[in-house]
Amino acid sequence: MSANSKILSKIFLAIGFFIALGNTAQAQQQNFDPAEWIKVCNANPTEPEKRHCIVSRDVRNPQGLLVGQIALGHSADTEPKQLSILVPVPILISPGIAVRIDDGEVEIGKITICALNGCFAELEMKNDLVGRMKAGNNLRVFFKTPPPRVSELSYTVSLKGFTAAFDGEGFNAEDQVAQQKQLDERMLEIAEKKRKEHLEKLRKEQEQQ
Repeated sequence: MSANSKILSKIFLAIGFFIALGNTAQAQQQNFDPAEWIKVCNANPTEPEKRHCIVSRDVRNPQGLLVGQIALGHSADTEPKQLSILVPVPILISPGIAVRIDDGEVEIGKITICALNGCFAELEMKNDLVGRMKAGNNLRVFFKTPPPRVSELSYTVSLKGFTAAFDGEGFNAEDQVAQQKQLDERMLEIAEKKRKEHLEKLRKEQEQQ
């Protein structure tokens, strides 16, 4: 597993953790919206003049729960080398995943690591994949569930906004951390409010008995 992949995996894990705490608070963020393509950048510790950036987008089901994520990282002066994709568990590991942009060529990615909130796959950035993502409308991810009921599943990611995010300046990583701190505090407030509402509901039910 490459160093870049390890960084992306940590980001996936962190995002999955915060989503598990509550999607309502995340919707409160006006500047940082994982439901769209976003770009977060940080200075290279050894070469401050060079930035390392990650362009990503969350994928959610109609209930707002995370089912996947697409991300690619690169330095300001280099092209991305790998596309990292989060798929939900359980998943059949051996065939990996398949990715297709619109009606184009199918690319195969290998599963590299799994965690509680999903498995991570890597796809080589070949055949001008970035260019096809910029020109395309949708990116579709295919994967299979394990026995005894093997079935092929998929999710589709809109590529609208990808070009603007990829070519744009992006968010400063430090600013994103600050926003995440605000998000944490907001989620705690929501959790406490819901706890009190639940206790009040139980109290009223007991009084009516």
